[in-house]
Amino acid sequence: MTGEITASNLEQTRDVTQLVSAVGPMNRSIQHRPALAEQRAAAAERLEHRAQPLAHAVGVNRRSVT
Repeated sequence: MTGEITASNLEQTRDVTQLVSAVGPMNRSIQHRPALAEQRAAAAERLEHRAQPLAHAVGVNRRSVT
């Protein structure tokens, strides 16, 4: 009986170790996503600010041509 309990404990320990090994990379990936989203939002905002003068220039040019 003791041998069965020991074997069961060893199996559970192995399973938990495998689970922890699998969850670790997933957890890091999930934590990384918000940072990427924040970087993309900041880049989009910078691009929008840079595009405004160009849009204004195109608008002025269109009015002068028509």
